[in-house]
Amino acid sequence: MELWIVRHGETLANKAGIIQGQSESPLSELGASQAGLVAKALAGVDWWRIVSSDLGRCQQTAKILLEAADGAGKTKKKSSPASADAPPAASAPEPADEDDASVLQVGRHSVLLDPRIREMYAGVYEGLPRGTAHRKAVKIKAKEAGISVKEFGAQEREMESGADLKARAAAFFGWVESELLTHLSEARELAQLAPAGGFGAEAEGPLRMLVVSHGGFIKSLLDLVTEDGPPGMVRNCSITRLEVTPQAGGGGSGGRRCAVRVIEANGTAHLGDQMSESAW
Repeated sequence: MELWIVRHGETLANKAGIIQGQSESPLSELGASQAGLVAKALAGVDWWRIVSSDLGRCQQTAKILLEAADGAGKTKKKSSPASADAPPAASAPEPADEDDASVLQVGRHSVLLDPRIREMYAGVYEGLPRGTAHRKAVKIKAKEAGISVKEFGAQEREMESGADLKARAAAFFGWVESELLTHLSEARELAQLAPAGGFGAEAEGPLRMLVVSHGGFIKSLLDLVTEDGPPGMVRNCSITRLEVTPQAGGGGSGGRRCAVRVIEANGTAHLGDQMSESAW
C-alpha cells in the first residue's frame, strides 16, 4: 500500500508569521493555488482511503484537490472571505452529514476527518507572532480574556509536548496498519470463495491512501516510521509517499506490523514557482 501525505496549503497565518497550532486560519490565495497544483500532480490516482485533519485548512486543501480530481465545475455557495487573500473557492467546507461530522463528502469521495492528525497544540502562543516571549503572550491572552495575569496563569493549558504528538502519530499509524491488514485478510477470504476466473477473482490494483495533515504532525510521523525523518521543514502542499508493507511478526521497530519504505519525502517539484516564502 502507498501512503501519500500532503501538507495543507499556505494559510493567512502562515503568510503573516502567526503561530497556528490547532487554531483556525483559512488558506491564502497562494495556498488555494498550491492545492490546485497538488490536484494536477495527483490526477488519475484512485484512492482506497482518504483521511484529513479535522482542522479547516486541511479540509479546504482536501476539498480543492478532490473537486479538481472529479473535474468539478459545480456551483459553490458564495461566502465572505477572511480577506482579499482568501478567495471564496477556498472557504471552509461543511461536513456532508450533520449527524456524522467525522466524514466530509466531496463529490464521490468520502473523507474521514481525524482529530488525531491535527497540528501540535501550541498553547498560549496560538494566534501570536512567532518569537513572542511567554511573559508577553500570557499578558496578551489575559487581556483578551478580561482576567488578571495571575488568574490566566492558573488556568493556562500547557503546550502539547513532542512526546504527546508522537503518541498521536503512533496511534494513527497503528490504525493505518489495522485498516490495511484487515482489508488484505478480507480480500484473501473473498479470493478463496470466488470460482476461478469468476467474480471477485480479478487482481486488485495497488492500494493508495491519501492523508492531508500539518507540518508538525507529518514530521513527527516520519520521525516515527522512517530512519531519517523528513529532509528539512515540511513545506506547504509538499507530497510525501511511503510504501507500507505487511510483514509476518512485525516489519518495523516499536512493535509495528508493517515495514515502511520512503518513495518521496517533502516533494515540492509540482509547486514550481508557487512555493511559500516561509517554510513554516
